[in-house]
Amino acid sequence: MLCDGRKLKVSAYPELFAALGYLYGGASDDFCIPDYRGLFLRGNDAGSGMDPDAAARIGPTGSGTVNGVGSYQCDAMQTHTHTYKAVTLAAVSQSGNAAGQSSGDLETTVPNKPARLTSETRPKNLSINYIIKFR
Repeated sequence: MLCDGRKLKVSAYPELFAALGYLYGGASDDFCIPDYRGLFLRGNDAGSGMDPDAAARIGPTGSGTVNGVGSYQCDAMQTHTHTYKAVTLAAVSQSGNAAGQSSGDLETTVPNKPARLTSETRPKNLSINYIIKFR
């Protein structure tokens, strides 16, 4: 079944409801399946430290900070700077001839700009567990 966030009847899908409950929304006789459209899926960190911003993840229904399966992260750019060199040239022109002379190197570091800066560069993503069916 396509994970598109749709509502389903608990009575029509009791086994699926037993696995998901109301984790992705719903109430009473209806529950929702996850909506993964347009998102990059990421394996759940589960304490491995591979997701340096795991503590900042958002719950599946936007319900506060939750680090676990179904949690969400916004896209972000890793904090960084750029260094470039600029050379100033002076040119002298005389009837058909040109000469250039360097007046030295200028090195400049451009600091990062306020944005969604974190300790990694990532697309919007959802935390999931990859599972292999064995029966």
